[in-house]
Amino acid sequence: MAQTGEVRIPRHATAREGQGRSASLPLSSWRTARAYVLLAPPGAGKTEAMKAEAAAHNQSPFVEAHLMIRPGWRAPTLAEGQALYIDGLDEARASNAGGHRVRPLDDICTKLMEMGSPPFRLSCREADWIEALDHGAIKLLADESDVVELRLEPLNEQEIRQILEDALVQTDAVERFWHQAHQQGLLPVMSNALFLHLMITSAGSSGQLPETRSQTFEVACEKLASEDNRVHRMAKRDRTPNTSKLLSRAGMLCAVQLLSGAEAWSDGVADGTNELALNALHLDIPVKDLRVAMEPKLF
Repeated sequence: MAQTGEVRIPRHATAREGQGRSASLPLSSWRTARAYVLLAPPGAGKTEAMKAEAAAHNQSPFVEAHLMIRPGWRAPTLAEGQALYIDGLDEARASNAGGHRVRPLDDICTKLMEMGSPPFRLSCREADWIEALDHGAIKLLADESDVVELRLEPLNEQEIRQILEDALVQTDAVERFWHQAHQQGLLPVMSNALFLHLMITSAGSSGQLPETRSQTFEVACEKLASEDNRVHRMAKRDRTPNTSKLLSRAGMLCAVQLLSGAEAWSDGVADGTNELALNALHLDIPVKDLRVAMEPKLF
């Protein structure tokens, strides 16, 4: 059975325009842009979207950000009409956990300048993007009007069905999967590429999901808590609790947020009435352990 992570399909995005967003367009619509930053929440499929677009963009070079900033990295030669696709600024930061958060981006900018400031695309988890600082650093390489901030759109129904058809090989497996997902009320969450992948993994090639919505979520949560991204996992190997504790702490934080009506968590002092501050919780769990519970794709 093909794995969802290996299925590379054209994706859609919206561009920031002043205080609003553009219409949803194929990512290829920005192929002529001098530079763009592709943002998305965990599990949205940034890496596969970047790989697919790099291949379609005259076989442009694709590089992982954390490898690009290592000593001895050899810059690829870009042909006419190509751009450099740099994936995972957040992963470069995770692997630089003991250093300054901004340094990986500074290193990437230095490498790009050494290459003669070629056209480039950079992806990052949305929550890890320090907008004012990072966008300012990127602008050193291109005019402000040339840097486009894109947000990857969730998978639409056509894209979901294409992934299912590539992954589920048995006859009628796609319709079986879709029917069960509809019965369990899971169609909305299938727009997240990671969750769709986890559902396909649970179903197997037959497309048979676990019997209940609860069982499907349990399998998905266990996999999310294990943080399947290798770079993030290695960076946190000395401070991550076992899966059971991680699930319990993340669940507690979710419950507190839902009961309070807050929209976000703050790692410092809460900024406004719609935020909760981790250090304001009176719990026996150290704040540093609560931070760890919020880091995986689970949260």
